Formats: sequence, structure tokens, C-alpha cells
Amino acid sequence: MSSFKLKRRSGTEDAARYTSERSRRAVIGYVIALAVAVIVLILLSYFIHQRDSSILDTLHEQSATAQQNIVKLQEENQRLVEENQRITGEKADLQSQMDGLAAETESLSQEIDALETQLDEAAKKYDVDTKNLRSEYEALLKKYNELNEQTGNTETSENN
Repeated sequence: MSSFKLKRRSGTEDAARYTSERSRRAVIGYVIALAVAVIVLILLSYFIHQRDSSILDTLHEQSATAQQNIVKLQEENQRLVEENQRITGEKADLQSQMDGLAAETESLSQEIDALETQLDEAAKKYDVDTKNLRSEYEALLKKYNELNEQTGNTETSENN
């Protein structure tokens, strides 16, 4: 009887060992699967972090470039504002010069009109004086010729 009990125990023991061994293998398999899942998740997290870090670096560079462009544009804007003020000042100066020249032109135009009027009057007076001188010259010439004739006739009579 004692041998039967041993056999029974050894059968139960074998079955328990087999079940225990099977459970242990299953647990080890689950642990390995969990470890692999953890490693995969850690690697996935690492690659996502690297990608995000790369994107952040790119965005930071773009931000820095944008800030530099903003500074350049502000400087250009300031330069253009100053140039605009300078040109506006020059425009005002030129406008005042133009106004002065327009006034001077008007004054010179009036002076030219007055001189043209004086020239016309002088030309008329010259024409009148010329006619008077011509008339006087013709009268003197006529008297000269008459005197010449009279002296010529007197000489001829004295010679005779």
C-alpha cells in the first residue's frame, strides 16, 4: 500500500510540477512580452522625442531667422522714414524756390512788358524823328540847290 501512495503522490507531484512548470513558463513568457513591450514603447518614446526635438530646433531656427528679418525690416523702415522726411524737406525747399522763381518770373515778365512798351514808343518816336529829319533834309537840300542855282547864275552874269 505504501507504494501505491508513493505512486499517487508522484503522479500528483508530477502533475503539480508540470502545472507549476507550465505556469512558470507562462509567467516568464508574459514577463518577456512585457519587457519587449516596454522596450518597444521606450524606443517609440525616444524616436517621438527626437522628432519633436528636431521640429522644435527647426522652429527655433525659423523663429530666430524671423526675428532677424523683423529687425532688418524695422531698420529698413526707419531708414525709409528718415529718407522720406529728408525728401519731404527737400520738396518743401524746392517748392519755396519754385514760388520765388515764379514771383521773379512774374516780375521779369512785367519788366519785359514795360520795356517792350518803351521800345514801341521809342520806335514810334524814331519814325517821327526820321520823317522830320528827312523833311528838314529835303528842305535844306532844296534851299542848297536854290542857292547853288542863284550863285551859279550870279557868277555867270558877272563873268559875262
